[in-house]
Amino acid sequence: MPYNIPSDINRAVVLVVRMDYESISSSPAMLASVPTAVGYSRLVVIELMLAQSIEDMGYRAVVCGNDVALSVPLVIDAGLGQYGRHGLLITPKYGSYVRIGTVLTDMPLGPDGPDMEFCESVIRFCEVCDKCDRHCPFQAIPYEREQTWEGVCRSNDPGVKKWYVDVEACHGYWLDNGTDCSNCNCIRSCPYNKPDAPAMRMLRHVILWSTKYVPALDRPVVALDDLFGSGWQIPPPLA
Repeated sequence: MPYNIPSDINRAVVLVVRMDYESISSSPAMLASVPTAVGYSRLVVIELMLAQSIEDMGYRAVVCGNDVALSVPLVIDAGLGQYGRHGLLITPKYGSYVRIGTVLTDMPLGPDGPDMEFCESVIRFCEVCDKCDRHCPFQAIPYEREQTWEGVCRSNDPGVKKWYVDVEACHGYWLDNGTDCSNCNCIRSCPYNKPDAPAMRMLRHVILWSTKYVPALDRPVVALDDLFGSGWQIPPPLA
């Protein structure tokens, strides 16, 4: 059934919450499903509190979760991140291991804008980085360097220049694995993801700085990330 959103509800407040890095790193093990549930549960509480606050100020609010609006384009417009080759959001602070929520409202908020410097650096980096497609067991992520305007399956929404993921093949992997979208090695393997250990935080800052200002180092950065062992599965502890 369609959602009937009044046309004067024309603002969106977007939220991202971080998932647990160690659990995501166990993908495709079952443990990697836990951060998804925890992330969306946290978002429900935050979104409801935010919506209630907006309504207390005399405006309307519609809690969307991650399903009423196109979440990633809204987050890009809010200046919080950019699409990656894997079709997911990449944020400067948390990489890809985030979950997204949205609250629509008629509150006359001043809009933000995309962080074009970060957006352009992500596109350049994803053009040369192939870690997510190398780690994808169903080869659902495109190997091509260039972005396109055309989808690759009927579930894509064409007309935007980006990398299109075969999301039907991806969903088939979830079903075969008996898990959900945290059990995707593309999240685990993205070089923008780093744990909170001091050495890894330093590596993340190096990646963010070099991809913005010295794109010629993008390929060496991918090699350095592999050298550090980033993105490979960390087997979950035995119960």
